[in-house]
Amino acid sequence: MNIAYSCYNSFGSIKQLEIIGKHFLNERASKAALYYGFKPEKIAAGAFGASLVVSLTSFILVFYFNPLIAVSLSAAVALPSFLYLFNYLPNKLLVEQLTIAKYTGAVLQEFYFALSSTGSIFDALRMIELGDHPYISEKFREIICMTHNGHDPEQLLLNYAYNQPSIALQQGLVEILSSKTLTEATVKHIIDISEFEIRSQFQGFSLELESRVLVFVGISFFTPLIFSFTMMMLGLVYSPLVFLVVPVHTMLIDFIHQKLTRSEANLLG
Repeated sequence: MNIAYSCYNSFGSIKQLEIIGKHFLNERASKAALYYGFKPEKIAAGAFGASLVVSLTSFILVFYFNPLIAVSLSAAVALPSFLYLFNYLPNKLLVEQLTIAKYTGAVLQEFYFALSSTGSIFDALRMIELGDHPYISEKFREIICMTHNGHDPEQLLLNYAYNQPSIALQQGLVEILSSKTLTEATVKHIIDISEFEIRSQFQGFSLELESRVLVFVGISFFTPLIFSFTMMMLGLVYSPLVFLVVPVHTMLIDFIHQKLTRSEANLLG
């Protein structure tokens, strides 16, 4: 099972942690939690409880060698652990939203042309299913299966449109299904809708890029200093362990670079 989901299920049922977790909740986290079928309080409680366990474990393991380092290390691992678990679902939802937005234009055009040329919504559903579009094709496959069981395909498609995270896909599907006659003006409008969402996401990403670069530079500069200070406190200045700073620092820089710059840029590209 997913580690984050395991933490949510393990610690999310503890009432005291739920009460504490409520103070960390925000709209983004609550929306993501509800989308993936979790109580928002359960997500915050799971993140707080798991980070507390990781922090205490680190403290106990290192306390015997150096109490000061134990306190520093436990505090250092608690915050990243909490942030990773707390932001896991919001980040997952963002990836899904950006991925769907990236393929929305192609999906809406394929769906429109299949529906206008054949007049059959089932054929249009089948075309999107066979298109192998991330997230979307899988849901269309589920809609087709439910259609075989006697459900109304238009209603199923509308339900999907309103429940998935992309506003452009929602508006496009609703407009196509509600149009009495499918015209070229409809095509132009749904293309504009799909381009607007991905353009808005790109502008938001561009505005955040400067702060992300500052975080990247700050972490890449201070990590060797913190590592050197820790080795001095432990009396390991002449230890071969000092050379670990090079591969660890390199891997950390690459990981941060991936998270802060490449992930959304690739999705938006």
